[in-house]
Amino acid sequence: SNDFMLGFKKYVEANHIPDLFFGSEFRFQGSPNSVLIQVADFIAGTLGRCYDELKKSPKHIEFLEILKPKITSLNFFPKDVRNLDYEPSTDDKEYDNTIAELSYNLANNFLDKNKGISQEEKDQINCLKLLLLYFKAYDYKKYVSTKEIINHLRVDREKPINEQYFRSKVVAKLRDEGLIIASKSSGDKKGYKLPTSVEDLYYFVNHGNSMIIPMLARLKRCRDTIKLATQNQTDILEKIEYEQLRTILDAWDKQ
Repeated sequence: SNDFMLGFKKYVEANHIPDLFFGSEFRFQGSPNSVLIQVADFIAGTLGRCYDELKKSPKHIEFLEILKPKITSLNFFPKDVRNLDYEPSTDDKEYDNTIAELSYNLANNFLDKNKGISQEEKDQINCLKLLLLYFKAYDYKKYVSTKEIINHLRVDREKPINEQYFRSKVVAKLRDEGLIIASKSSGDKKGYKLPTSVEDLYYFVNHGNSMIIPMLARLKRCRDTIKLATQNQTDILEKIEYEQLRTILDAWDKQ
C-alpha cells in the first residue's frame, strides 16, 4: 500500500546515514520494470513454496535442488536446530541431537559476532553459511566437497582462491575459533560438514591422527639423531617456543 511504502521510505531515510562520499537514493519500482526485482521475486517466491506452510509445494525438494548452485545461505528465523526441513528418525545412527545442536549453535554464534571486515573473515563467514545451508535445507549427512565450497567463495573475488588458502585460512581459522567442522578425505563422502554424529567426529579425529602422529614421529627421529651425533650438546627443541613439542616428545620417551 502507499501508506506502507511512504512509512518505509521515512524509516530508511531516518536510519540510513550517508557519509561524506556516499549518499543514497531511495525509490520504489515495480517488477515489470526491473530485471533485478524480477529475479529477487522469483527466488523469494520459490523459497516460499519450500518453507511457507500455506504455500508449500510437494515439489519443494526439487525447487531447492534447482536453487542450490545459485544461493550460498538461507537465514532462518528463529535460529533453532529443531526447525529442520527433515525429521531424523530415532534409530538414525548418523544423527545425534546433542552434537548437531552444539555444532549448529557454535556456527550461528560465530556469525552473530563476526562482521567480516577482511577478505579472510568474509571467506570464513561465507564458508560457514554454506555449511549451515546444507545442514538445514539439504542433507545433514552430506559432506560438501572442497571444490563446491571454493566455487561459491570465488564469486565476485578479485583474486582466485586455491585449496591451500581454503584449508589454512578458512577451515583452519574457523577451527581455531572453536568451531567444530568435520572433514573426510577418503571414500564416497569427501569434504566438510557440521557434525551431526559421533561418526562425523571420528572422521575428523582420524584425519588429524593420520597427519599429526607421522609428523611428530619424524620430528622425534630428527631430534634423537642430532642429540646422538652431538653427544646431547644440541637439542633442536630447546627454544622456548618449542616447549609444547618438547613436552610431547619427552612424554613419548617415557612410555
